[in-house]
Amino acid sequence: MKKILMPLLILTILIQLFVPSYIVFEKYDTLKNGREYKFEIELYDPYDAFRGRYVSLTVKRDSFAYNNNGIYGHIGLDYDGFAYIDSVSKTKPSSGDYVKSISSTHFRMPIDRYYTDEELAPEMENVLFGVNSNKLRPYVILRVKDGKAVIKGLYIDGIRIEDYMDKTS
Repeated sequence: MKKILMPLLILTILIQLFVPSYIVFEKYDTLKNGREYKFEIELYDPYDAFRGRYVSLTVKRDSFAYNNNGIYGHIGLDYDGFAYIDSVSKTKPSSGDYVKSISSTHFRMPIDRYYTDEELAPEMENVLFGVNSNKLRPYVILRVKDGKAVIKGLYIDGIRIEDYMDKTS
């Protein structure tokens, strides 16, 4: 019995190490080798006791896609260089960049939150949702590879949010 338990224990440990390592490697590979896109976003700031401080993101101009069946969103570019989902399909596109939905029944962008430093969050909230917030143009830069998307950063008027906060302090 002990001869069987030890190999099973070792196999379980190896699996538990492999799965998170693979997820981290996949994200790193997408950040390093993926194609870069700017997506305009709308923001709101919920506070969650379990998840901590983050900014919830909704990608602008994708509302039609959420009502369509399909899990693959083909990326298009507008005249300002911002990306958007221009079509949704049930099958994987044969050409062009695409993102895979996080829902299996309808299209939902695979990004919905941006985590930030606990100390920076209240200041960021004041800037993003303050009196002059309607003049700001927030966007995220995504790296996209093989249907996977990873947020590279959140920007306001071309300046990374963390640097923007340092500038306004």
